[in-house]
Amino acid sequence: MFATIRVCLKTGGGGYQILFGSAICSFLMFIILLYKKRNTWTWLEVVLIILIGICGVTWIIKGPYETVVLGVISESIIGIYLAVKTFLNPIVKYNLKGYTLFLIASIIATYAAREWSWQERGYSTSEIFITSITMIPLMYKKWKIWKRNKNIKQG
Repeated sequence: MFATIRVCLKTGGGGYQILFGSAICSFLMFIILLYKKRNTWTWLEVVLIILIGICGVTWIIKGPYETVVLGVISESIIGIYLAVKTFLNPIVKYNLKGYTLFLIASIIATYAAREWSWQERGYSTSEIFITSITMIPLMYKKWKIWKRNKNIKQG
């Protein structure tokens, strides 16, 4: 993700390159999770496949603007699900670092966009909000762990 943003900053690229970079990063994470055998196949994956197909068809029929809008909506739907799942079961060990880096990347991506338009900043801006909301339970649990460890050391 950071490499994509660096290229965008140097070339003056915008939202499309960042969206493509995010897709590549997500695909690499998918491969890593498969390799580590940390994968599950639930209704969420089925919804993701359907949304990807709809975005592909939309790109062919309507064009890039509508596809970016649909991509942001799709990402928001999945992001809300992940935020709820994180609220119910916050796993700090892996997720807090990853979400923190993703939040930083989304902020930089928003800054790197060429103009204030839906195509340029829609995806990264929506990711800032979704990631921030998802991080709340992780930060709360991390704080509780830190506080508990501090009390153990003092006691």
